Amino acid sequence: MSFRASVLVVVTLAACSADRAKTVSLSAPATHAVEPVDASLLPAPTARAPEHACLMLYECGCNAGCTEVDRPLASLRAGMQVGVLSGPLKGTTVFVVKSRADDGEAVFTVQRNDPSAPIVVCGSPSSPLVGYLCATDKLGAARACASCNP
Repeated sequence: MSFRASVLVVVTLAACSADRAKTVSLSAPATHAVEPVDASLLPAPTARAPEHACLMLYECGCNAGCTEVDRPLASLRAGMQVGVLSGPLKGTTVFVVKSRADDGEAVFTVQRNDPSAPIVVCGSPSSPLVGYLCATDKLGAARACASCNP
């Protein structure tokens, strides 16, 4: 084969391959159907745990109000001291207590008195409100706080 014939074959092949590269077909049907996915099988999105727990100030049977403390809920244990970040006791130290809600569920609450102290003064046997004023709608078993946001 001569040099000219070789060049002609190479040029022809290059021209033919260039034409084929430009051809694109998008009209091909899908080969399989798309099936819906049950979202309940997917892992739940991980929400970032709050840096500060929101606990009820619960003293002498009174749910005085929700207050934010300087520890996350996961790190709390009964008897530990925590700093108060919101509410009327802001800037003070309180004690974590594991109290019981109406349904019997254990909930963390806070109180000013040391729970390990042998004597706790809340009132006298004749009146549970002596020494600690509490609205009647706040009396009763401990309540969990839904939120410390106003």
